[in-house]
Amino acid sequence: MKTESPSLKTKKIRPDKIIIPLLIIVFIYSGCKLSYNDISLGKETETGDEIEGFPRDNYGYVIYDIDDARIVRGHNVNKEFTPASVTKLFTALFADEILGDDYTFSTTLSYDGKISGSTLTGNLYLKGSGDPELSINELQVIADSIKTKKIKDITGNFYFDESCFTTRDMLDKDMPAEAYYNAGISPLTFNSNIIYALQRKSSDGRIKSADLIPALPSFSAYIYKEDLPYPFLKFRYNEDKEIWGLPDKNLWEKRQQLPVKHPGLFTAQTLQNICAIRGIKLPSPKSGEAVPSVKTISEIKSRPLAAIIKNMLFTSNNMTAELIYAVSSDTYIRKGNLKNNSANAIEEFFRSGFTGIEWSNFRIVKASGLTSLNRATPAQTSAVLLFIEKNNKENFKLERILPLSGWDGTMRGRLDQPGGAFRIYGKTGSIFYASGLAGIFYGGSGKRYIFTVYINDNAGRSEYDKKSGKTAEDLNRCGIWTKKAADGIDKFVLKMIEEL
Repeated sequence: MKTESPSLKTKKIRPDKIIIPLLIIVFIYSGCKLSYNDISLGKETETGDEIEGFPRDNYGYVIYDIDDARIVRGHNVNKEFTPASVTKLFTALFADEILGDDYTFSTTLSYDGKISGSTLTGNLYLKGSGDPELSINELQVIADSIKTKKIKDITGNFYFDESCFTTRDMLDKDMPAEAYYNAGISPLTFNSNIIYALQRKSSDGRIKSADLIPALPSFSAYIYKEDLPYPFLKFRYNEDKEIWGLPDKNLWEKRQQLPVKHPGLFTAQTLQNICAIRGIKLPSPKSGEAVPSVKTISEIKSRPLAAIIKNMLFTSNNMTAELIYAVSSDTYIRKGNLKNNSANAIEEFFRSGFTGIEWSNFRIVKASGLTSLNRATPAQTSAVLLFIEKNNKENFKLERILPLSGWDGTMRGRLDQPGGAFRIYGKTGSIFYASGLAGIFYGGSGKRYIFTVYINDNAGRSEYDKKSGKTAEDLNRCGIWTKKAADGIDKFVLKMIEEL
């Protein structure tokens, strides 16, 4: 009698038993994008944990257990605070979602007319698209590309093109115009729009003059003797020339940073200077748009956006934040995404997309956070962090784009005690009378927690804003409050690590 080996027997399998598992596999591995409205923190939780030294109305926090998907500590979760530079988390996510990780900014040099021998009979155009990291190295490459074309003279004009988005002469008109962090913003930005004043001293040690680096026609500096309140600098325009007065006392750095107000002209004149060193004579730059028929001499591409965002969050660079927002906002609007013309792009993006979170009190006036007018809640901020965490993009993970406590970036000097160092990846934020910290930490148990902590003193800020002629004593009071707030936040986060 013939027998059949069990191992060779065939069994009929129902088609639905194959299709359903396959559909599950396809769903898992098809790269399905996480939906914004999937983000929710659950119900508001109120706990009794205090931040020592501050009234309970002045602070708010969220500590969110990622594994258990719930808020384990919370206070004033949905109350709005001034987030300061923690704003850059919103800016980073918005720009990354609208432009994409691999987006690059370009800076081009082009010409019209024709090149005969060493002469360009026509015009030269330098056009920017908002590259936040355009440096002296890139300008040297552009200058060398002119030399490669064997151009030494130009019969036409040298134009700088800032038409990609609207320029302005300072990041925030409510901040001191003389402050180094309050430079102008433009599609043509070089060196974060900073120029340097160098002290020159006499034999008796007194400051007698100041040199500007780079030395350009549209900038000049002089030394004054009278006493002035902070920021100890004088500034004025004179026929488009930026003129800086610096005190004859040691109230400023030996290499003082000064904010450039006309970035496009600054960038173009710097290129003109570099070209002159190489024996190439460029005409004095003028503002103007490139014509459609131009031919490219050189095109500089920036690093991918994800790398730029990481550097922005590590260094808290205000200029970078404003530039990437200008480009991503313009892209968002051009694609027809702005449904409410009374709103701005970033506000509508979060309100219309992240429907599991309350956004009625959300306000972003400056993408850098360099203003007292921005408003965000601990819940809104934590929702941004949770989306980044759940999205789990390879080059946009929280533990890659945020600096580490006690080690690098703006977290280098924060939470650097043995109990805190290497446990917290955070974005710091601080302006006068507003302090914040948000990110992710490892608790004592090894579990990971998303967190946001804000402390504001609105009364202190209001009093500061009303006072004209700020003095060194005013600044000292602000500095004392800022340190107290940062220390209070750090102490609170350490307590959470110990307990969780």
